Amino acid sequence: MKTIRIVSPLALVLGILLTAGGAAGYVLLSPSRTWDCPPNYTVDDTGLASVSDGDGGVAKVISAITSPANAWNGAGSARIISAHKGSTANFTLGDGLPMLKFGDPLNACTGNCLAATFTGFFSQREAGSSSWNIDDADIVTNLAFNWTSEGEDPNGSGCSSEVYIEGVMVHEVGHALGLDHTNVAGATMLPSVSYCSNGPATTEADDESAILALYGTAPCTDSTLYPCTAYTEYLADSASDIQPCGGSFTLSGNGTIRGWSQGPANVDFDLYLDRWNGSSWVQVASATTVSPSDSIVYSATAGRYRFRVYSFIGAGTYHFWYQRPIIFLQP
Repeated sequence: MKTIRIVSPLALVLGILLTAGGAAGYVLLSPSRTWDCPPNYTVDDTGLASVSDGDGGVAKVISAITSPANAWNGAGSARIISAHKGSTANFTLGDGLPMLKFGDPLNACTGNCLAATFTGFFSQREAGSSSWNIDDADIVTNLAFNWTSEGEDPNGSGCSSEVYIEGVMVHEVGHALGLDHTNVAGATMLPSVSYCSNGPATTEADDESAILALYGTAPCTDSTLYPCTAYTEYLADSASDIQPCGGSFTLSGNGTIRGWSQGPANVDFDLYLDRWNGSSWVQVASATTVSPSDSIVYSATAGRYRFRVYSFIGAGTYHFWYQRPIIFLQP
């Protein structure tokens, strides 16, 4: 379980002084692990009673943890997390349903602990592979604190002995994605924050380097119209995976589909694109260079598609990204 704690402004300044010039850099959870597919967090629809911004901070938290500019989806690995408002009444550890709860039914986060993430639910993708998948990572919140949000106290106006929920939850989501605490001053993954500081809501270079180490550097730019989504998996020698996330996707009109696979050194992984013809999958494009990485750009018509990543030679953990338009201009 990983937490973030409140400190006095003086203590935070002392922490900066102690780490300046000698920071070791980011730290990953051990063993190093990632989600196979971007998790979709349920953010507690009850909100926080102390936050008077219309919905108890729910919308602000969702916006903060999924921000394509300031947080993990903007760190360079493309879209690696999504979130939605919903009920957390069935909050259960290890059930594969990631939840961010405004409360702590397990009484796991007390004292000066602000929030905690349960990071102990992970599994090996293949026996002996040293490749680990995150199965679940629920987040709880200490309601003993007086919480606020940018909706209630924008830019610190009116804030007094309050804690910004956005920054705390961006920190906790960092743990959920596979990051441990850092000692780099100013980083989101620093394990403490002062009252009325929302600094952790914006990731810094140290945080972003950690995400890139886990999820790779995306070859595409994420946007609302053209989402670029990241996946991580493991391929045994001569094995294949279906992407995205073992499924398929549908185009409602004509558009360009792009896909990229990036394997480890000294392997030859190939990439294929299939289209459903109503009764079976038919290959419509391929990229089979003698290298760990391949890419496909395909001018597609409306229909159902899927990618396949195939290990021609070798085994290892790989990254996959794909991009397709969400809105189409019909010909």
